[in-house]
Amino acid sequence: MEILKQSTATGVLIGPFVNAADGTTPVTAINGSSSTIIDLYKGTTRSDLTTKSSGGVNNFKHSANGYYSLSLVASNVGVAGAFTITGNVAGSPPVKKDFMIVPASVYTALVGGTTRLPVNVISAGSAIATLASTATQIKTTLSDSVTLADGAISKTKIAVAAFSNSHFATIAEPTLASSKTPGVLAWHVYSRFYHGRKQTSTAQTIFKADGTTTLATLTVADDGTIQSFGGAT
Repeated sequence: MEILKQSTATGVLIGPFVNAADGTTPVTAINGSSSTIIDLYKGTTRSDLTTKSSGGVNNFKHSANGYYSLSLVASNVGVAGAFTITGNVAGSPPVKKDFMIVPASVYTALVGGTTRLPVNVISAGSAIATLASTATQIKTTLSDSVTLADGAISKTKIAVAAFSNSHFATIAEPTLASSKTPGVLAWHVYSRFYHGRKQTSTAQTIFKADGTTTLATLTVADDGTIQSFGGAT
């Protein structure tokens, strides 16, 4: 199937027209000045095309080996979509050729290769998104205001090196109960698994990120059955 540019005059090759008696001998002397040779189908709508042998629009003349060139004007290919040309000549089997008429921008991208296909990245409802609205949507989706479902973050979903000291250098510890935003949850996950701890029979020491400075100390009581922790100091 050939691709034609919408509303643009062009030339196509139709054939081969052969002798119906043997099915192989090319028919080379069809009179192009007839309204009964060529039919155009736009979808299922048929129209006769008045052709000429030379000297005008819709010229139809022999090229070689039973193939005929047919010139089409812009109005012949004005509607995008399926397009079929048939040839009917006495003494020769019918000839048919299918085309697809596409908008100029699509034709230039597919055939000329000088532009890109007109593609929309996303759409919102029935409105076509612009670059600015796409960026806004991405920003909104990734914003800390998004509420996460329970279990959305776990240690198995966070890479080992996902967080470093620089990510949290200026962040004060927030209250987990006050928010379930991604930033707060991430801080607590980081704090839980990053800070070093030292356990003795009487105290548990939590170190800061440098591994040596004490962040907090918990008193420990162990009666052999239940281990309890006192307040942090």
